[in-house]
Amino acid sequence: MSEKYTMILTNCRDDNEADYITQALFEDKLVACVQTNKVHSHYFWKGKVMHDSEIRLLIKTKKKTCSKKLKPKSKAYILMNYLR
Repeated sequence: MSEKYTMILTNCRDDNEADYITQALFEDKLVACVQTNKVHSHYFWKGKVMHDSEIRLLIKTKKKTCSKKLKPKSKAYILMNYLR
């Protein structure tokens, strides 16, 4: 039987935030791989067009891992619920 995998794509403000999230996910053994790269985002915020540099995370994991292995109140639990 093959495993069902998923990818989660999210952006972070900076390298520090990206490193914090990545470390928390690996500490709780929730991910197989996290890839990061710098991106330039353009978006509307409060009626203005904004331009920011961000760090994109491509998080690779098993689908069942996202819901079954998270411990309430752990850093990863809080982060994964934030990312959904």
